[in-house]
Amino acid sequence: MIIAVDSATQSNSAVAESKRNTLDGEDFMQLLLLQLQHQNPLEPMSEQEFGAQLAQYNTLSEMQKVNQNLQSLLFLQAGNLIGQEVNLINGESGEIEGVSIQNKALTLWVGGKEYSLSEVAGVGEV
Repeated sequence: MIIAVDSATQSNSAVAESKRNTLDGEDFMQLLLLQLQHQNPLEPMSEQEFGAQLAQYNTLSEMQKVNQNLQSLLFLQAGNLIGQEVNLINGESGEIEGVSIQNKALTLWVGGKEYSLSEVAGVGEV
């Protein structure tokens, strides 16, 4: 039983570690609020600095939206690959039988095997 608890703890620690390595808009706003709360009242942050930080937040938010839209477009276009001939970097080739999305990454099914886009050398018609 102790081993199961240890492995569950390690798994939870790995998830927590991966979440700690990424910051989102909410984290940015919390940092900004903390900065405002702990600033020197005799030398407060200038309006220009505050405006610049809000502009950075807005830019981050918009870049995340663009990234999501590009991913959605890629996944929509992936269906057009079915039936196409693909050449893989390992020298194999075959017809794309299907596509799937795993962990936000596109996977191609060729000859009953799955391949990532990084393994594709070229795509053309059969």
